[in-house]
This record gives sequence, structure tokens and C-alpha cells, in this order.
Amino acid sequence: MVSVDTNGNGTYEPAEQIPPTNTSGTGTPDTTPPSISLTLATSGNEIVISLAAVDNVTPNPLIRYSIENSPVQTYAAPLVVAAGENVVLKAYSKDAMGNTSGLVTTNVRPSLAATKQGGPSIGLSWPVAEAYLLEEADSVTGPWTVSTATISRNTFNEFTTIPIGTIQKKFYRLRSQAVTK
Repeated sequence: MVSVDTNGNGTYEPAEQIPPTNTSGTGTPDTTPPSISLTLATSGNEIVISLAAVDNVTPNPLIRYSIENSPVQTYAAPLVVAAGENVVLKAYSKDAMGNTSGLVTTNVRPSLAATKQGGPSIGLSWPVAEAYLLEEADSVTGPWTVSTATISRNTFNEFTTIPIGTIQKKFYRLRSQAVTK
């Protein structure tokens, strides 16, 4: 599989992958991309970022990552970030044939902002954070459930509008989740 960044945005989308058209040998070419997963966990005053990749042919697909748009590095062990630090992590995996997984992009410690909107509503927004879910509860102590609010996304932020005054008041938070692409 050949990947070409035709739109120049620095990532390889599935539509930018060109499957092989000529092979040698009798085997079927491997055109299946690996998958990558990301998990966040807290340990004391740190956030531990674990990445893993799985492929149908390559036993240990290569995992590459970048933090805060630094040069891309090969992943070898869990990454550690200070709990108060909010950084952007990008990661993908690549198998021996050059097939690449989807790109995981997430803020490691996104903050949830609330703003008054026109009419009886508030807006909630946070940096793009694939590793987080918006949850809601009737009480600050829970129980917490995944929010049913419609979430929109632009290049840098995710956001939703919540009506107020006509529904029961709710509490909102972002909770980390495992991501697989």
C-alpha cells in the first residue's frame, strides 16, 4: 500500500492510499491496515499514555507518535505526561507492507469550557480529544452516563449546545476512554 498526502494536511487518510496493482509471487498482497489503540490512565500526578497496535500479518506493527507537533518518534514504552499538562498527541501504526492505521489525535488533558449562548442555552466546548467522552449527570456525584447531546467538530474543537431552563439541570465532564483506529 502506498500512501500519498494529496491534500497536504500532514496526515494520510484512507482515500489517499493506493493499493498495489502488480505483485510477484503467488501470495495475496496484504492490503489490510493495522489498528492502533490508545489508553490513558492516571498514576499519582501523572497521566500514562499506552499505545498498542495489531495487524493481520505483521506480528508487531510499528507505532509512531508525536507530542505537540514534535518530530515523529517510534513508540517503545508508555509515555508519561504531568497531570496538569495539556498536550496534543498524534499516533498511528504501520505494518511491514506499509499499510497504515487511522491517525489518533487527542488532547491528553482537555478542559471543558462553558459559555452563554443566545437564547436559553449554553455552549460546551473542548479541544479535539478522541480519547474522551462527554458525560452528564443530575448530580455532581453521579451516576454519570454518556451525554446524548449532539457533538460537532471543527479542526481544533468539539462543541455542543445545551438548552437551559426547559430541562432539569445537569452536570457535565470529560472522561477518558480507550480509542482504536
